[in-house]
Amino acid sequence: REESKRLEAVLASAEAKIESVELTSASNRERLMRLSEEEEVLQVEMVELQGTEKDLTKKIAEEEDRTRQIEEQKLAAERSYQHARGDLEACRERCG
Repeated sequence: REESKRLEAVLASAEAKIESVELTSASNRERLMRLSEEEEVLQVEMVELQGTEKDLTKKIAEEEDRTRQIEEQKLAAERSYQHARGDLEACRERCG
């Protein structure tokens, strides 16, 4: 009789452990599915961000080139102005 009660207690304990493991397993499966879905979303976002980064890098390079060209034009205009100013001064000295 006592052996039967002890076996029933062991059996009940084992069933409780199995039920607990099954619940934990189901919870882990649900969490894994959510994480998998989240990973897919993040991968799409990462691809989009990489595309944006590539576009921005290209635009920055274009703007840097444009800035260099403007600087070169500015320097050329300054040189031209200085030459014209020098020519004007020389003309004033000769004519004046």
